[in-house]
Amino acid sequence: MSTTSITASHSTDREQARRALLPVAVGSTLVPMAFSFQGADGLRELFFDIPIQLLAAVLIFGVVVPRGLGHESAGGRGLAMAVIGLLLVVPAFWLGLPIQLGAAAVLLGYAGKRAVAGSRTAIASMVLGLIVVVAHLAIYVGDYIHVHG
Repeated sequence: MSTTSITASHSTDREQARRALLPVAVGSTLVPMAFSFQGADGLRELFFDIPIQLLAAVLIFGVVVPRGLGHESAGGRGLAMAVIGLLLVVPAFWLGLPIQLGAAAVLLGYAGKRAVAGSRTAIASMVLGLIVVVAHLAIYVGDYIHVHG
């Protein structure tokens, strides 16, 4: 494969990631919001969780990911987000941040998976981001089964 076709494929990946940005942002924000509504002990908890989830979505998908998509090596930023998401899975799963960070890491990793430099980092970002998303959802499912099972 020539450098020209690698560059063309890479720009296509970044363009696809840009087009997926809004649906991924909405989905990765609505899921924890739905879990917050389902599991909240009262309105006070909702008034805390929902604004944090919305603010995180704006910062992650409105600032960090678009800037990352503008760089050749988006995977490095994605990997950092995946690691932070992984570290937050257990202590802060109830906030919804891990799924947002994991989804953003997958997007950034996808955008850079065929980059001339940093493609391995981008692939690591995608894989770790996906692990974060699955771990986050598994905790919610396990919690639901524990409470209602």
